[in-house]
Amino acid sequence: MRRGRVLHFAGKGPLSRRIDLAGSEAPACIRQLPLLPETLLAIQLAKNAHCIDLNEVSALFLRDPGAVARIFYAMGAEVTAEPGRISRLEDCICELGMDGCLAALDSRPKGYFVNESDVAEAWMHCSLISELCGQIAASAYPAISASDAIMVGLFHEMDKFPALLGWESDPTYDDAPAILALDLAREWRLPYAVAQYFRERATLDETEVWTTLVDRAHACLD
Repeated sequence: MRRGRVLHFAGKGPLSRRIDLAGSEAPACIRQLPLLPETLLAIQLAKNAHCIDLNEVSALFLRDPGAVARIFYAMGAEVTAEPGRISRLEDCICELGMDGCLAALDSRPKGYFVNESDVAEAWMHCSLISELCGQIAASAYPAISASDAIMVGLFHEMDKFPALLGWESDPTYDDAPAILALDLAREWRLPYAVAQYFRERATLDETEVWTTLVDRAHACLD
């Protein structure tokens, strides 16, 4: 049985109240995810280009976990579905189109502030680990999809997002940050592999494939 599934947005933002992750207010949570300013600008420029390179657009998104989370949420994939459903960012972009992607990104409420330098640093770290996870999976884990590995790397610190962004989680999550991240992965409709990673972190799954991969990626930075 899951623990409590409520977040509280602290501070003076427009959502300084508790948000039920299982209810109709779940979209309010993901709209609070900050975007790097250059992400929206780059996507707008790409949309106006005569020819769009899907790999280049995907690479732009992969620098920004907030943007990628919004794209997957907009896709509406059911996280509780069986493995094998859409998990590639490129497929999401193709399905949504550039207009759909921009609509997913251009939804942040006004008046919500975070420490932008801290967010930029965290997003950069997640992006780097994401790239390393993809490379390691491609070379050493043939049974693992490189696209899944990239997503796991990008969101591997999602349990730290609430503290980073000034969100106050329900006290039932205090001793179980991986459970909080698992619930967020489900509600944000992230790829199945991301949920599996946090299941491993929460010791609900003994395979430890994804945690091993992320540990190897971090070891490359030492």
